[in-house]
Amino acid sequence: MSNFVPGIELSRAFYGEVVAPLVSGVPHSAALIGPGSEVLEFDTARSADHDWGPRVLLFVPAELVAEVEAKVVAGLPDEFGGFPTVFAYHERVRPGVTVVDLGEWLVERLGFDPGTGCRCWIGWRRRGSAWRR
Repeated sequence: MSNFVPGIELSRAFYGEVVAPLVSGVPHSAALIGPGSEVLEFDTARSADHDWGPRVLLFVPAELVAEVEAKVVAGLPDEFGGFPTVFAYHERVRPGVTVVDLGEWLVERLGFDPGTGCRCWIGWRRRGSAWRR
């Protein structure tokens, strides 16, 4: 019998027990989105051998990103749920918490921020894993 805990459950607990207390009083949203089998709950015990661990994406106002990131990184335990909180993810070693402004994150992925009232998304179509004009 395996003691495997799905990544989405691990990340939810990581946010609730570790990250949320570190950002108490800071306006934010938290999510687990992006690449990874755990995002769609397709992960298995085998998934944990690569690019896997407790992860959370924190959206905060742009002017608070550096401050919140420093506070979170300083407050992370070495491990959570038996997994390191700083690990290799897509060939880059970094904390499992990414702190970013939502608008910046959207521009990086879509090429525009839908929150600005931009109607440019109308002419975009999906090709592969990226949106293209």
